[in-house]
Amino acid sequence: MDIPLGVEVLCGERSCGRSVALVMNPVTDQMTHVVVKEAQAPHTERMVPASAIELSEGKGLVLKATREELAAMDPFVETYFIQTVVDKYDPGDMYAWPYVIHAKEHRYMAEKEERIPPGEIAVHRGATVLASDGPVGKLDEFVVGQADSHVTHLVMREGHLWGSRDVVIPISKVASMSEETVHLRIPREEVGELPKIAVHRKH
Repeated sequence: MDIPLGVEVLCGERSCGRSVALVMNPVTDQMTHVVVKEAQAPHTERMVPASAIELSEGKGLVLKATREELAAMDPFVETYFIQTVVDKYDPGDMYAWPYVIHAKEHRYMAEKEERIPPGEIAVHRGATVLASDGPVGKLDEFVVGQADSHVTHLVMREGHLWGSRDVVIPISKVASMSEETVHLRIPREEVGELPKIAVHRKH
């Protein structure tokens, strides 16, 4: 099953958002969630369990959920408001050399944090793929076992060193992954020599 990122997500036959990231356990290479950004304002990003994916059509995902059920799933990003105290300088402030007497103002700053389960990582579409000797392209999608949600391959479809063909990289060639970077164990030349595998897509 191909799990493309940045594609339309359907709840039944209705569009309900777009896939923006995949959450996986880097030790077991198992996908646990897909992050879906809701189509309706305020466009909340939701954690969709792997078990809720009914079908991957290559250019889209179909969920076993309604829009209402998607809206009830856990948010991927949580916003915290942190109170800070800043100096407030107004034209009416009194100056008494060498000091200025002014008021303090309480402000609240929004801090956002991804709610990634402990021990897991969220990898985003467009993450830079680095061979052992330099960059080779950008991540587009994952190939996942339908029965066990095990990530078997990464796919670079566009923006890589080998033109228009898909470059399919076995997960065994990956040394580490983070939100925006995939590090490979192999050099560029070996990436270019990887055998092709069929990546099924509905066009």
